[in-house]
Parts: sequence; structure tokens; C-alpha cells
Amino acid sequence: MTKDWEPQKDEIRRLYVLEKKPLAEVIRVIEGKSGFIASERSYRDQLKKWGYMKNRTQNFPKPKKRRHPSTQSGRRPVPSLPNLEEHEMLQSGASFPGSQPAFSTFDTSHNTLHFVTPHLSSSGVPESQINSLNQDTQVLGLFQLDQNAQDEQGRTQLHRAVLDRDIEQVRLLLNAGAAVDIRDHTSNTPLHNAVTAESVEIVLLILRFGADVDARNRQGRAPLHLALSQPCVINALVDNGADASLQDEKGDTPLHLVLSTDSSRDPSTIYSTAVMLLKSGADPNKENNAEVTPFLKLLDRPHGPDGVRSAIYSFLEAGGSTEQALPDGRTPFQIFLSRSHGCGFNIGGFDLRLENSILRHFLGKGASVVTLVSDEEPLILRYCRQLHALHYPGTIDETLVKEFFKRITTDEAKKVGNSLLSILIEEYKWQKMEGVGKLVQILLRHGVNPNHENLKGETPLILLSERAQSLLGIADTLASLLEHGADPWQRDYSGTCALFRVAEDKSEKSCRTMLEEDFQRQRSALTSETEPRDPTRSQLWDEWQEAAQAEDWGVAKQLALLQSEDLSEEGKKTLRDCAFRVLAENHIRFAKDKFHGEAASTELRRKYVAGIMRDCREREITLDDSCTDCLVELCLE
Repeated sequence: MTKDWEPQKDEIRRLYVLEKKPLAEVIRVIEGKSGFIASERSYRDQLKKWGYMKNRTQNFPKPKKRRHPSTQSGRRPVPSLPNLEEHEMLQSGASFPGSQPAFSTFDTSHNTLHFVTPHLSSSGVPESQINSLNQDTQVLGLFQLDQNAQDEQGRTQLHRAVLDRDIEQVRLLLNAGAAVDIRDHTSNTPLHNAVTAESVEIVLLILRFGADVDARNRQGRAPLHLALSQPCVINALVDNGADASLQDEKGDTPLHLVLSTDSSRDPSTIYSTAVMLLKSGADPNKENNAEVTPFLKLLDRPHGPDGVRSAIYSFLEAGGSTEQALPDGRTPFQIFLSRSHGCGFNIGGFDLRLENSILRHFLGKGASVVTLVSDEEPLILRYCRQLHALHYPGTIDETLVKEFFKRITTDEAKKVGNSLLSILIEEYKWQKMEGVGKLVQILLRHGVNPNHENLKGETPLILLSERAQSLLGIADTLASLLEHGADPWQRDYSGTCALFRVAEDKSEKSCRTMLEEDFQRQRSALTSETEPRDPTRSQLWDEWQEAAQAEDWGVAKQLALLQSEDLSEEGKKTLRDCAFRVLAENHIRFAKDKFHGEAASTELRRKYVAGIMRDCREREITLDDSCTDCLVELCLE
């Protein structure tokens, strides 16, 4: 089949005609760049067709032929020089015509033939030929009898020149046609050696001559596996097509190896190199023979303020799996949270915003908010406990903890809900945070017990009542607790209850809120089949229960005046006044139904409402404005 030479024409012209490269090198470069393969004869035929063919001896003119020396001549002949394009025909044991030792010496350790200019008599070589020899001494000085011969270690002259970091000799050898992919006895190519020699210039030079960038040695490692401490070499290899996810005999990619580096090495360099490989196309999720991915290796490294979180975030952005687990079953999120205390997850640690971004990413992928951190404490508990204990201006991310609560499931709430509820209520700063009542409500909706007791028998409502006077932001929390069944009468082991505490603290608003909720419960109990609560455990003021269920204001107000002996005089007054107001406002609302259908119902209702308001005024109890509006409307009817 006829080959299509036209796509290669311009490149061949540039290399062969303009840059004057040897034909053997042109053939090798074209094959390396485009995969185009043709014999030397085919190249020569095509060059002739294009008119590009050069004189084969244009650089090294062929000496005139001489007869074999006669014993009678009395002259010593000048040895002829080999044609460069036919040097492969020479073997390491070859000799040149004549016996003049001044022309050549053979270095057996390097298989190299060195040429020097002889001192000739007037009867020797013409001056023009001597000038030609002097002109080409530098190139011929490295001419090899067998340039690809291997020593006892399997190394060629190119291997040795590379290891010696002798870039000039490397260049001359490559120009002379040295093979770039011969392997030594450990299967290392000259490119492997160039990487270990840490010479990016030699690496680039060898790659330019078509070296296999992904050649593997005996350990299955490509040059990129060996370049992990050399960012410039990594870039050079990747730019020339190196596979960043190539695996060695243990299944390790370059990314595995760099993340297995001893931690005594500068960690920031390790992580920057890992990110460089990642951006070069390395797969963060490729398992090695031990079923460990590079991402898992990164997460499981000792961590500190050295850029690890930035690297983790980069891996997550690049598709690092949040599901692939270690063989021992630990998930990526568990590994991330279980790092040693002080160096691992810590809301008060380094890179708080970055840490929060990582947490959001894991949670967005379905990670559980009750995953254990280093000291076996669930994440959401740790975060809530530390959030306000370490309140640094500008660093608190209150929206993240709200996301935690939105993601918690009913089963998870059963595990940590009671403890979470205690933290939200006991921590002073939590009650100052906007929206904490909604967080309490989320827990309660998941079935958390609003009357759960701590070791002192204190319920969330009792704990909240201790701060009722000092905090202005507890209304939402209080409402959420009461809405879901918190009992204001439930006593702790000291015998007090939430209602008595707010009464003693003269927190009238909280006291009225609790009494109003309990009033509605008592009224509902009149038509409900639910058994009443145990009075010995949940009721400290029996008369209040009767007053709340009384249908007539006169009965209700008399019962409200009877007080428990467990309060101080000031506490009794606060509780009585609050109870009086709650009863009064509700009986004013009930008045419409109370006199419905009776003759002169409007007048009866007006007198009834006016009497209630008069009783309250006598006791200096201020009712809600809606009560006054109700009386005005009745007077205008």
C-alpha cells in the first residue's frame, strides 16, 4: 500500500533541509511525533522525488582511494575516515587501513573511538584534507563503533552520559543516532535515569528524540513515578503525554507514592505536588493492590496547618469519592473526622472556612451528622459544643450548624437528640443566636423528649427557666418546648419546677406563656379521654388545675388566689398576678359563647367583661389591649 508522505513533508523539510539533521534522526523524530513508519530507503527515494536529497558525504568528504601500501614506497598512508551514515557497519573490533596510531584510540570502558589530528610530513596528506579533518574532530571524537553496546549493568553510553548529567555528550550521542529506549538490567531507560539524575534539561532533550514517556522498569514504574520531588520534571513529563494514573506492580500511581512520602519531608511540598498531579489528570479514586485510593491516603495522613485541608478540598472538587472506604470499613468522612485531637477536626483549629467547606461537601454527598470524631463524640454534638465556646469574631459559621440540624434524621435524633437539646438550652450563647428555637423544634419534631431529665432531674424547660430573666431571645425556644408537650409543673430532684423558677425570678412574660399553654391543655383535658398527669410528679398547685377548668369567672378567680406554700411572697405575687391575667383574658374571650342565645345577651356579656376588667384593675393587673377593644365594641352595640 502506497504511503501518504504529504502530511510529513513540511516537518521532514524542516528537520532534514533547514536544521540539517541526520536522516536517521529525522526518521526517529517523525516516527515519535506522528507514528509514521518507513524504511531509510523509502525516505531516500521520497527525498529524491522532492529534490531534498543531500550529498551523502557533504559534511565528511570521502577521501581519495589509495592503494594498499607497498613495502617499497617508504611512505606511511593516511587512514581513510568512515562515512557517518554508514557507521553502523563498523563493529567494536574494527580497524582502519594503515597502522598510524596517531589517528585513533579506542576507549574499551566506553566503547568509544577518539580521533586526533596526526602530525604529517610534507610527503603525507594534502593540506586541504588536513583542514577537513581538523574541522570535524569534535563530532568524530564521540563517534561510536557500537553506540548502543551495553556494559555488564546493561547500560549504554547514553545511560552513562545521562547519569553523569553530561548534557553535551547526551546531545552528541542522540544526534549520532543513539537509541533512546534501550533498557538496562533493571529495565530503566535513559529517561528513567534522567529523572533520577534530576536534570529537566536532559529529560526534555531525550523526550525530543522520541523516548517512551511511559516506559516501565522492573518495578513497573514509569519516569513519572520517580519524579515526585521535582515539579519541573513532572510538568515536562506530563506535557509530553505521561499517564498520571499509570500503576506500578503494586498498583500504586504517582499520586499514591507522593502521598506515601515520609511526613518528615516538607508536608506543604507533598500536598502541592499531589495537587499538581491531580490537575494533570491523576485519578484520585484509583485503587492499588491494597484497595486504597490516593484520596484515602491523603485523608489518613497526619494533618496539621500545612495545606492539607486545601489539598483535601482540591481532591473533592476533582471528584474524590466520599463512598470508597478503606479495607477496614472506615469511610472517607470517618477518616477525616477521626484524625488526632488538636491536629484533626477542630472547629477552633486552622482554616475554619475551608474546614466548613469540606464538611458541607461531605454532608451534601449524604454523610451522617452523627459520624464520630476523634474522641468518639458525634460530629453534630462536637460542633455545637465548640461553636460558641470558641467564638472568634468573623469565623463563626452559624449557617453550617443549622444545616446539620436540617439533615439529621429521626434515627439520628434518637441517638443524640437529648444531649443536643441540653446543649442548645444550657449554653448561654446558643440562646442569643437567632433561630435557635427552630433548631429545638427540629429535634422535637423528630421525637426528642421535651421532658427528658438530666442527672439532677432537670428538664429542658427547667434549664431554660434559669435564664428566663437574663435572656431576651428564649421566646421561640420556650414556645417550641411547650408546643411539643414540655411540662412547666414537672419537678426536679430539689422539688421545684420551671413555673416556680420564673415566678421567683419575676419573669412575668415567661410565667404567663407557661400558664397560657397549660391553661389550654387543661381545657382540652375536659373533652379528652387522655388520662391526667400524675399530680405527685407534675402538679404543685392543685387549685390552678381547678381554676383553669372552671366555667365561671367568679369560681376561677377565687381558686387563683389560693397559693402554694413553696414560694416566697414575691414569687407568690408574680405567679398569682400572671395566673389572674391568663384566666381573665380567656374568660373575656369565652363570654361570647357563654351568653350566646340568651335574651339581652349583649348587655349580659358587657357587664360580665366589665366585671372581669374591674377585678384586674383592683389588683393592678394590666390586660391585653384586645380585652379593652372587646368592651368598647360591646358598649357601641
